[in-house]
Amino acid sequence: MIVKSTLTAEIPTEPIHTTLLGRCLDFHREDPVRKAFKTKCVKGDVILLCLKNSWQFIVACVGAWSAGLVVSPASTLFTEYELRFQLEDSTAKIIITAESLLAKAVKANSTKAKIICVSKHKTTSVEDFLDIVTKQRPFSGTSIPLDLDEVRLSTQITLTTRNKG
Repeated sequence: MIVKSTLTAEIPTEPIHTTLLGRCLDFHREDPVRKAFKTKCVKGDVILLCLKNSWQFIVACVGAWSAGLVVSPASTLFTEYELRFQLEDSTAKIIITAESLLAKAVKANSTKAKIICVSKHKTTSVEDFLDIVTKQRPFSGTSIPLDLDEVRLSTQITLTTRNKG
């Protein structure tokens, strides 16, 4: 049996965030990390990231890329010699590292690159990455007005019956 639906669905002509907000989202305009990198580097410069898997790694990458910089990731398992070799080979201007790897990064920094540290405790000798990220706070969030027609609740119905066979 073929049943014809009376519901029609239009093919979307714009992204959903533009439809809901009435404007396009622009991350690059508000990004404090990009602004900080633009003041310290020029387009095409290299930054070295020596971070464990964390949200700071992604934020640093996106901020660097939106500022026109090249990201050179370094393994956290590198020895001082290997880190120095990558630093010299990549000609990095900035090193972003975790607090646990800071001593190794300072010893390997033969090119005198600027060091930015991701730490919970303030270190006076280097700049703190979290200060850069939170520079433009408080952040005013975007409110999304929703009409009841735009809200769809997904439900799952599970029926249990006895075996009839």
